[in-house]
Amino acid sequence: MTTVQTKTPINWGGANPTIDNVIRVSITEISRDANGITYNIIDTPIVENTLDDQYFETSHIPIRNKTIIITPEQHDTLYGNADLYIDSLHPEITLFEREKLRPKIALLLYVQNDKLQNGKCIYNTEPNQWE
Repeated sequence: MTTVQTKTPINWGGANPTIDNVIRVSITEISRDANGITYNIIDTPIVENTLDDQYFETSHIPIRNKTIIITPEQHDTLYGNADLYIDSLHPEITLFEREKLRPKIALLLYVQNDKLQNGKCIYNTEPNQWE
């Protein structure tokens, strides 16, 4: 599983609009064939234990779950852009480290570039709000 998340808590429109949470986006590959790769994407608000309650665990209740299919061309573009991003920030990393980092950077680029009609990213965020 690969994840990215907002850098700071955001108001994502939950049941209590006065509470902001960090949003984590997780992606898992379901299947792969000649037509592309099918992924499951799950968004969860991260609710931390602020009550010092030993029985309260950090909450990861999904707020959105969707399946997407990435074509081989889209995959190659995302991973090519991930390589360019990695080269610009970390040209010295080993091939092993690059292979580990590529899926996370590809997901980050997907989230940052999957724009809503208003030009914003999911949850009305800006691209630089994600890490």
